[in-house]
Amino acid sequence: MKQKIIILLTIYLLFNSALSAQNIEKMNKSELREHFVILTTKIDSLKNENINLQESISKLYTNSSLLEEKNKTNEVEISRINELILKNENERKRIISENKIEISKLNEIIITLKDSISSFQSSSNVDSTSTTFNSFAFIADNEYIIISDTPDTNWAKGIPRIQEATRDGVYSAITDVKIESLPSVYSSLLHKQFKVCGNDHIFSAKIKSFKLLSEFIPHFGQVQEWDGTYETDGTPLTSEQIALDIWKSASLYLVAEFDIDSQEKNIGNLYFAVPSDKPTPILFSFLSDSSENSNIRDRVSQISYKTTDYENIQKDYLSKLDISHGKWWNNENSSESFSFFEVKNGEGYAILNHVSGSPCDIDFYEAKFSIWKLKNKTQILLLNMTDGYYSTILATDIDGDNIPEFLIEDGFGYCSLLKKVGEEWIDYYSWKIPYHDCPC
Repeated sequence: MKQKIIILLTIYLLFNSALSAQNIEKMNKSELREHFVILTTKIDSLKNENINLQESISKLYTNSSLLEEKNKTNEVEISRINELILKNENERKRIISENKIEISKLNEIIITLKDSISSFQSSSNVDSTSTTFNSFAFIADNEYIIISDTPDTNWAKGIPRIQEATRDGVYSAITDVKIESLPSVYSSLLHKQFKVCGNDHIFSAKIKSFKLLSEFIPHFGQVQEWDGTYETDGTPLTSEQIALDIWKSASLYLVAEFDIDSQEKNIGNLYFAVPSDKPTPILFSFLSDSSENSNIRDRVSQISYKTTDYENIQKDYLSKLDISHGKWWNNENSSESFSFFEVKNGEGYAILNHVSGSPCDIDFYEAKFSIWKLKNKTQILLLNMTDGYYSTILATDIDGDNIPEFLIEDGFGYCSLLKKVGEEWIDYYSWKIPYHDCPC
């Protein structure tokens, strides 16, 4: 028994260094019992503390588990909130883009209204879109700036006469104008300076007179009637009769005839004009290096084939024609066109067209028009993709924002200046000649 007490007391030494082993040997039984009680009490106290520590550890484990569950819940909530933030950001961008387009249109309306108010006393026939020439105007037949597409026929002076058109399939008639009958917003343009622009050249021009121009694309049967070939014994119409037919069938425009301040005899094709007080447009050149152009074309085409639009059309193509292979953009009835405009070294904009079939095909017809940006000769970004097939006439920057506008036409009388407004590409200015022929 004494031996056990000694062992316990020896353990106690760990907690009470003042009690030596020699002192324990000298103790009597009473003193040993007293120290044994003290030691037992301390051990019990330590046991209780251990129990309390175990309970604390258990609580800590429980709290840790709860915190982990809350963290998981928080992560789910954070993910949901991030999705909402992204959705709200996309919605914000969409609304901003729509607002920019609306603001741009409203600004044009404001300009138009101001001009209309100033010329109200001169005439009530000035249309609400007739002052866009203050910013941009199309050129017809290489010699007329289109001023208004809703003129008054009472402005005409004399009878219509045939006018040679420069666009394929377009027939024109023209007549002089009584300048005194024009609203001042138009007549004040006489002798004003404009910058007239082609693919790679800009000339200074001065307004010298006004005309009423009528243009449309007639059906081939009507052309046959004019030249007397519709029937075996047909009689050709006179030029006066044809001019009157055009006048009755076509759209009518008030146009301004101009003289170019240039000694050059060959001025090339002219497409649009801006007032001389506006910034001089920048004209971007087609990429001249054919091998580099071909390389860019292949890369852009390969990316386009993997877009959702192209893949959906491909499924439709196989289904409608009941075939198991072949590509809608690469078959005997398809065609491709590509243009690349170099803005600066290594950077530029590409236009890609694919069309399959013809508008008259009942089995399958699809066409896609897309705009791409090339950065640092490596990165290719899709900017816009839409239905339709359009020829790209030129690329320009008319407002100095370092983003090109594209002059395009669809081959059926429609021409427009494609411009980026906000996040959207829109037909900012357009000119439509009536198309009466068969698209096939």
